[in-house]
Amino acid sequence: MKRFILLLIFGLGLLAQPTAGLAQRILFSGQITEAATGQPVPFASVFVKGSSVGTTADDQGRYQLSVPQPIDSLSASAMGYRAKSRAVGGRFSKPST
Repeated sequence: MKRFILLLIFGLGLLAQPTAGLAQRILFSGQITEAATGQPVPFASVFVKGSSVGTTADDQGRYQLSVPQPIDSLSASAMGYRAKSRAVGGRFSKPST
């Protein structure tokens, strides 16, 4: 009986959660590279300007960033490099299989 009550309370807690957490998110992924050489820029910051949404690239410059709503551009910055923004509107691709 005690297990049933705990499961019931847990289940009701899930139902009481707002549905905002169920909203679809948009995933951006890519690689930050140096324009002149094409070499990866390790640990660059990738972010949405004017928000707290961002991530850090790995040691090969690769990143994944999930955003809660459509955005028009992504920005990247790293020590020793000038910050750069790129438009992202309409650049959606199907996942490769």
